[in-house]
Amino acid sequence: MRSLLLALTFATLDLDVPQRAYAGYPVLVPIQAAGVPNGTTAAVERRDGTAWRQVTTVRVSRERGEAVLQLPRGAHALRVSVAGETSPERTLRVLAARDWSTSRRDDGAYAGRRPNVELGVRRAGREIRGFRATVSTFCVGPTIADNRVFIGTAPLRRARIAPDGGFYAREESGDDTTVEVRGRLRGGRVSGTVKLTFATCSGSTEFSARRR
Repeated sequence: MRSLLLALTFATLDLDVPQRAYAGYPVLVPIQAAGVPNGTTAAVERRDGTAWRQVTTVRVSRERGEAVLQLPRGAHALRVSVAGETSPERTLRVLAARDWSTSRRDDGAYAGRRPNVELGVRRAGREIRGFRATVSTFCVGPTIADNRVFIGTAPLRRARIAPDGGFYAREESGDDTTVEVRGRLRGGRVSGTVKLTFATCSGSTEFSARRR
């Protein structure tokens, strides 16, 4: 513990708060954690009056992390904390969900290649249904010789689209399979990133799909 505290003496913490978020929709907040060892748990905190309350925790990797937050409407003071060290206070403004940039013209079936991806947009451009994409994953074996590359399929049942066209969703299935999709719908095109994790395998890829 002494060596960890010594390393954090030189830590630099911060949050890259986006310009806006929407009530009822998740928002991704990147965390900078220079000088913090891999695997360290960082706490994202919100100011509540004179006290700070923990909202979520993030595992640091390569001096970075990413928090998924869903907060009510209003201005929220946030900070990140690691072993007693804290970042500067940042303000996240959460707006009412209204004035969608998407519409019924965006509804329909979408498909793309490299990777193969298909999905449907429903409810006047406010929801993604039946997302499926192929993802190349790296699987760690018991020895280096047993390591493998495996092409998996990442399914996601549903993702809600925010007023600015952005979306994020994470689904778990079985005991060890996780699919995470983030992206944006704009002008008849859906683009983003999909991550697939199962057993000892993990991989992510960018995707792009257009309305058929």
